[in-house]
Amino acid sequence: KGIHLPENIALNDAYFLTQRFKIEWRGCLACASKDFEKQTKLFWTTVFDGVESASSDSFHGDMATNKKANMIDPGDIRGALPDTALRLYLTHISAFGSSNGGSGAAGGNSGVIQSLYNHLKSIHSTSLINSEALRKLVKKFDKEMSKLGVTRQTGGIDGNGAMRLSPQLLPEVYSSNFNVGLSTVEASLALVKQHLGLDDEDEDEDDELNLGDVHAARIKFMSMDGGHGVGLAGMMGMGGDIDDDDVGKPADDVAGFFGLSRKRYDNDAILVEKRKAELRWLRKLVESVNMADDIARANGDGYTISLISCLVGHRGFHSITDKSDKRPIENSLMAYEAAWTNGIQLCECDIVLTADDKLILAHDENFVRLALELDNPLVHKNVRELTYKEIMSLPLKSGCRPPLLIDVLRSAHVIGGDARMIVEIKPGNVEAGTALAKMFARHPNLME
Repeated sequence: KGIHLPENIALNDAYFLTQRFKIEWRGCLACASKDFEKQTKLFWTTVFDGVESASSDSFHGDMATNKKANMIDPGDIRGALPDTALRLYLTHISAFGSSNGGSGAAGGNSGVIQSLYNHLKSIHSTSLINSEALRKLVKKFDKEMSKLGVTRQTGGIDGNGAMRLSPQLLPEVYSSNFNVGLSTVEASLALVKQHLGLDDEDEDEDDELNLGDVHAARIKFMSMDGGHGVGLAGMMGMGGDIDDDDVGKPADDVAGFFGLSRKRYDNDAILVEKRKAELRWLRKLVESVNMADDIARANGDGYTISLISCLVGHRGFHSITDKSDKRPIENSLMAYEAAWTNGIQLCECDIVLTADDKLILAHDENFVRLALELDNPLVHKNVRELTYKEIMSLPLKSGCRPPLLIDVLRSAHVIGGDARMIVEIKPGNVEAGTALAKMFARHPNLME
């Protein structure tokens, strides 16, 4: 199955999807590389252990006399090249089997050599499958992203103007150990195949690798000890939907997102990328508005109004669906700081006077909509009936607390520039208006 991006995807989501794909793809690459290293090391350890055990300085006394015909000169072992070591091993195994009553090209140990051959074939076929599937994943992703209409002017898909991932990721797979090491595996296969006396007609058709049958979005991770394969899990629609909770950061003992085991998950990396993408979208929005102002002024038509000065961050930069994963919660200090520091000049807030005469930011009569712990009885009480201490014990969905108005205004004062706050006072809320006037009388610098 191919990669299917969500319908009606916004251009600003391209950055997040690209980062998520790169993390997961590189996790797959790491898993394939680790598996190749493990299995080739196992193969060559078997070869060199067998050669070393047959060296002449490994035998003593009568044993050396009895097995003299099968001994290997230690000088041939020192610094042996791959093909030399493998030839020595095959010769030793065959001679040892023949001296014990075996027959045929490989003597009585033909089963050992056949097992070695099968192991090599598994390494070879798995490497080809992984390499081809990783390549096709990148190809499919680039193809799908090209349909979004992303341009270099909007930052491309990666925030740096890049229009595709092929130039970034394909060099990584082409330089991987399971790609560059294929020639050694193929040479070893040819040696063992020749030693067994096999030709092309002896090959089982079922063992032939048909890359045309390899699904573009599937990677076969092979545990060659047991011959089990683990398929690449669905990625953005491949083989089923994946929620953020299904995707984790690779743990220390897991090779990648889709490794041979998935023991521990950490969604922090995903959430961080989401937040970065949202702030990037906000900055680009501000840049586009400023660009429109510059164009209008350049036309010399008497244009004097700045559009950015008319743009208001309603309750700060927050999610209108009350989610706290990508953007700060509404009327929070983080929501306003995110807006002001990324170019928004004006923000709006709602204020409420608490039972102990503190001005806090809150829109609703209670915290039922935004509270983290709905079983807390204070959540259902009117905000005006709560003390500031009680409100501090009511964390919102994001974990933060409703801030004091004075703290938010102090933050705007420190940020400086054109950071301003529009304070909304509901009709009839005389107490809040009076408290606001008193606060500005005590802190006139906050009105500057």
